[in-house]
Order: sequence, then structure tokens, then C-alpha cells
Amino acid sequence: MTFFIRPLLIALIVCGILLLFNINPLDPSASSSRKVATSNTVDTYFAIANEPGTLPVEVDSNIVLIKADACSRGDIARLLTQVAKANPRVVGLDVVFPEPKQQTEDEALVNSLKKLKNQLVVSCVLGDEDEKTHFLNARQGNFFEGRLPDVACGCINLMESKTHMVNEFTPFFKLNDKASFPSFDLQIARMADPAAIESFLRKRKAPSFINFRSLDFDTLEPDEAVRHPEMLYHKIVLIGSLNEPADMHATPVDGKMNGLVIHAYTISTILSGRSISAMSDVGRWVLTVFILIVFLDIIELVGRKLKKGMRLFIALCVLLSVWFFTIIGYIIFIRFDYVINFSPVRLAVAMAPVFADAFAALETTIKQFKKKGR
Repeated sequence: MTFFIRPLLIALIVCGILLLFNINPLDPSASSSRKVATSNTVDTYFAIANEPGTLPVEVDSNIVLIKADACSRGDIARLLTQVAKANPRVVGLDVVFPEPKQQTEDEALVNSLKKLKNQLVVSCVLGDEDEKTHFLNARQGNFFEGRLPDVACGCINLMESKTHMVNEFTPFFKLNDKASFPSFDLQIARMADPAAIESFLRKRKAPSFINFRSLDFDTLEPDEAVRHPEMLYHKIVLIGSLNEPADMHATPVDGKMNGLVIHAYTISTILSGRSISAMSDVGRWVLTVFILIVFLDIIELVGRKLKKGMRLFIALCVLLSVWFFTIIGYIIFIRFDYVINFSPVRLAVAMAPVFADAFAALETTIKQFKKKGR
């Protein structure tokens, strides 16, 4: 057979076997497995990128966090009044006030919220997901919603993967077949830059990964925010708890990251235009076939010159491919925010030499039968 045809046939056979027994595109459970594999690849790359000294830490100058752990409703009301004077771009309040409490403080809170009405996103919480319908249950809102009907509200629920890690986000949460509720991050991004959010929604493909690149955000205590209003001017200001144990979540870069920080990463992902894209299933299998053809051609070329040690050479190639494709995938991911799950490639490269030997044995047998026939 020609230099191209035999490697192509072997590559197609190997990929066909992987598709048939391991990753059947018609099988929903297999589709879920592919998603998990891609998610794990993204987590691995982020973990590497955030190792100390690997990449320089950038500061997102568009987002400022204000720590409100020890603040009463009156304290938050006074803080919001001062924040409003600094003329921020958007204020996201990651605190839910489900019931009225002390009347004086409640009134002060409502009045301070009115001053930020056109620059404010308040938060709410949706109930647990229904296992059958995947819809979220009733919404827990704020006591003041009837008095401030025009204030934007977003859901602060965070999506956990099957490994109980937060690495994705959704712009909308489904309430039923016809209704959905916007996320806290979507509402803030839309208010901050409507053009950016429209671009994001047009290009968006599920899953939407949070870009946990080496990033930091200015974080202020309430009194610091009051003393330095210039740090809040035309910024996205997120106010909420940073030390609440119940709001700590595992992420690819931190085993205990606060929900407010995760929201900051999500908003930054949307507004920066640095959403994570993943290669399609079809693209990944075309790439796998191409790499296998090149790999098998290299083996054949080396085999013609190498009299001894061919088995050792092939074994080294298979081992080095694991390292090589991990490095290549990481570089592509960091430079282009694009993830390629090389798992099928690595598995196919390990299988290909066995099928190449079987193919060669079959060719030899056919030639022998032809000679006997003559």
C-alpha cells in the first residue's frame, strides 16, 4: 500500500474502535463523559497556570471588591450612600435581605438603594435543581423588591460540576419550559457594557467555562472604600462577604474560593472577551486521524533505517506523546483561550502500533497466499 493509504486506514480503524466502544456520539452518557473530560482538561491547565511563578498575575482594574462581612444593614446603607457619591459604573450587591428586620435600618437601606437605582444589581437565590426536569425551584428575593421594582436583580447560584468544582457559569437559570432568570454576573456585565454581553451571547457555546487565569482584584474594607472614592470611580463595585464559610467553593485554582471572587472572575471573563472555547467532537477526531497518519509515517520511515531497537523507539514515542500533547495543549490554552482535549489522541497513539503490526502481518499473509496461488 502507499505511504498514505495504509496509515489512513489504520487511523480510521483505531478511531472507529474508540468511537464504537468508548465515545459513541449518539449515546447521551458518552456525551456527558466527553464534557467531563474537557472540563478536567480545563481544570488541569488552570491549575498549572496558577502555580506560583508560572505566569505573571494581572490585576483587573475594572472590578473592585468591598468586604462586607461584619456589616449590619445600617452599615451597608451608609456604605452604599458613599459608594454612590463615587459615581461607580455598576454596583453589584451580593447580599440577600429576605425579610424586613429593624425598621430604621431597613428604611436607610432602601433609600441608599434608590440612589443607585440605575447603576445597581441586587442578588437573589434560586432553590435546588429538580433532578428530572433540571429546572430550579422557587426564588428567594429581597424584602424591598415591591418598593424598588425597576432595580435589576440577578441569581447568585453557582454551578458545580460532577466533581463538585465550580468551573462553569450560565447566563440564565431555567425556572420552567418558558421562563428563565438572569444570573447576577450577566446582569452586571450587561449594565457595564451592553455591546460586550451581546457579543458574548452570540458566540457562547455550552459549557461556558470561567477563565480563572492568573488574575487579582483590588479588595477594600468598607472604611477604605469611603476614604478612597477615586478607586471606585467608573468601576464595577462588588459588595459582599469574603469570609463566609458557607460561600466557599472549590475551583481549579483554589480549593476554597469565595463566591464574590468567583463572580468577579465570571464578569471579567465576559467583559474581557476571553471566554474559553473548546474544539468540537468532529474537529477533535479529524485532528486525531491526522496525527495518527503522521505518527505512523514516522514509524515507517524510522523502521526502514533502524535495524534494531524499533520496539523501544515506538515505546518512547508513545510515552513522549503524553508529555508532548499536554505541553502543546497547555500553550494553545494559555495563548488563545482554546482547549483541545488530547485524550483520544494519546489513546489512539498508544493503540496504533498494535494495529500497524496486525496490518503488516495481514499484508505478509496475503502476499504468501498469492505466491502459493501462482
